[in-house]
Amino acid sequence: MNEKSAQADEEEKDIKGELPQTKFISIKTSIMNFDVLCTQLNRDPTHLLDYIKSEMDVEGNFGAEGNVLLQGRHKGPMINGLYKKYVDQYVRCLGCKSIKTEMTRDASTRLLNLKCK
Repeated sequence: MNEKSAQADEEEKDIKGELPQTKFISIKTSIMNFDVLCTQLNRDPTHLLDYIKSEMDVEGNFGAEGNVLLQGRHKGPMINGLYKKYVDQYVRCLGCKSIKTEMTRDASTRLLNLKCK
């Protein structure tokens, strides 16, 4: 039991250690380490971008250096909160609380399934 809780604490530190880094560019907000976040979570970048765009109700696209540009000036804590919410909904296993999961789509029902690695 203690091993599982220690492992969950380590993974929580991993997520907290690599939060989105934002920067204002004119009237846009850039998430500088977006590609690093997607590889850390083992998720498709378009899925994470679509989630952020729909939750914030803004337009956004991929930049040249592996970043994302969002329309408008958005503060870092708001984007960090959305990132944590995404991890809880689409990454973290409900049984063991691990972030080492794989997301697959069932072709017949078109539902997303989480599978622990």
